Amino acid sequence: MKKSGVLLATMAILLLIAASTTAQMKTVYTGSYDYVDYMVCTDDLVTGTESYIVSVWNNKYQFRYEGTYVGESGKEYSWRLVQNWNWKTYKGKAYTETNTAISIIKCEGVPIAMAKTTYHISVNAQGEVTVEFDNGTGEWICL
Repeated sequence: MKKSGVLLATMAILLLIAASTTAQMKTVYTGSYDYVDYMVCTDDLVTGTESYIVSVWNNKYQFRYEGTYVGESGKEYSWRLVQNWNWKTYKGKAYTETNTAISIIKCEGVPIAMAKTTYHISVNAQGEVTVEFDNGTGEWICL
């Protein structure tokens, strides 16, 4: 009887942990759309589909984008971007915000381009910027 009580208690704890983990992460929006444009670093005209998922939890947002394309050349391309936003709003106008994004394009499974940015800003209660930096232009680097 003791063993079944311990087993039930363990299962109850695991269920509580799972429920609290689910409550912390909430998918806000998902979707997809058609894409037609010239591919970065190859100038191959591609068509395909891109999809996205936006999740939010504890003043943090994550944007995940993916795309698959076929070029006029017949080559297959894929794209993936993950962008994280984190901000905290305080009483008055004070807040901090940090955004990072990493994006990679592959052709036939081999990386051909990358872009990375990080942006941070801190604003005091008087609305004055106290810290601001941006390390990365978000421009594509051909590999």
